[in-house]
Formats: sequence, structure tokens, C-alpha cells
Amino acid sequence: MVSDARSGVAVILVLLLLSSCAEFTFAPLAKHKAPPAGDFRLLGVQVPESVQEDIPYDITGTFQATGEVKVLRACFRWFSDRAQMSSPPLHCFTYEVQTNQPIGSVCSRWVAEGPHAIMSPLTCVRVEDVRYGTPGRFAVKLRSSNLKLVYSQIECYLEYLQDGVTKESNKITARIRVGE
Repeated sequence: MVSDARSGVAVILVLLLLSSCAEFTFAPLAKHKAPPAGDFRLLGVQVPESVQEDIPYDITGTFQATGEVKVLRACFRWFSDRAQMSSPPLHCFTYEVQTNQPIGSVCSRWVAEGPHAIMSPLTCVRVEDVRYGTPGRFAVKLRSSNLKLVYSQIECYLEYLQDGVTKESNKITARIRVGE
């Protein structure tokens, strides 16, 4: 009787172990599945490591789309990951993160204006060079302006047209260094 109970417990433990291994084995594959129908994701952006004021730079990126889309513009802003002034209310940050609000929202403008701004105004440029596929690729020429030495990252999103509606992609950031 005791050996039957031990055998039953051993079988349950083995089954749990196998099911957890299966979870760990297949979980990374879920990250690379195609986006749902009608979805558009900005996957990455490549920017120069060091940038200077009023110099044009080539910026390239990749995206993944399902359905028919037309990439219209790429939007950028430079920002610092260090606080330079009193911060906007905490609800600004949580609201923008939870709702994925556009970069130019009211809370974003709070930290983009004034002498101690920790982010630049939004700059959007027309995307002329787009190659659709899996993944899709785009390239733009961006003239850096409104740069401050405290900026350490650049944020990018794409505006695209799908089913006659202009939409915004997710936001991607990349590290930069502003030179004099």
C-alpha cells in the first residue's frame, strides 16, 4: 500500500516535470510567432552611436506586418534617461505606458518644453525607402536638431496606413551619444 502511494507520487512528479519542461521548451518559440492579422510591429532601429547637431544621418529599421500596409512616416525624439528637473505627475508615466499614447501627448510635452527638458520635440520624416517582406525594412535620412548633451537615447515609431486608417506602431528606443 505504501509502495503504491510512493509510485503514484513518483508518477505525478515525473508528469509535472515533463509538462514544465515542455513549457520551457516551447515558450521561446511563442515570441517569434507572426503577429495577429492586421498587426504591425516595429522590430528594431539602427542609428549612429554618436550624433551631432544639424548633421543628417541614415537611420534604418525593420518591421513585421500582416495584411496590406503602407509605411508613411518615421517619428523620432531624443531623450535623457536621467531626470534634469522635477518630473511630471506619476500618472503621466503610467498612463502613457499602459495606453501606449503617442509621443506628443500632454504628459510628454511636460518634459519636452523649457530649459531643462529631458526630451526633444517630436520630429517626423517621410519614409521614402521601404522594402516590404518578412521582415520589412525602411530607411530615412534624419537631420538631428534640438540636441542636448544630456540626451542618451532616441525613440522611434512608424506611422502607417492600413485599411484607409493611419495608425502608429509600437515604440523602439536605441542608445546614442550626443557629441559637441
